[in-house]
Amino acid sequence: MSKIDNIFARVITDEEIVREYNISRPEQYTNIAQGLRSVNTYVAAIASALKHLDRIIEQEKSDMRIRHQTGSVNLKDADMKSVYKKIITLLEKSR
Repeated sequence: MSKIDNIFARVITDEEIVREYNISRPEQYTNIAQGLRSVNTYVAAIASALKHLDRIIEQEKSDMRIRHQTGSVNLKDADMKSVYKKIITLLEKSR
């Protein structure tokens, strides 16, 4: 499993998330692709938000390679605001 699949599995099986968003059988979602196709709108929103964050991180890694930089990825405040707005928007649409 990829790193994003592992993160998705941990998030979707978190007890508080399961309880808050009334997710039945969270163990059925073994990867993010299944989450994106879920009929449960909350699961799909969480998967979409994580996928969006993963794209931003991968883009930043690519930019760092182009600039011949090494080290960990540090997201800019603008990127973090974008991710936060995306998460809020997706979860609000799911209600």
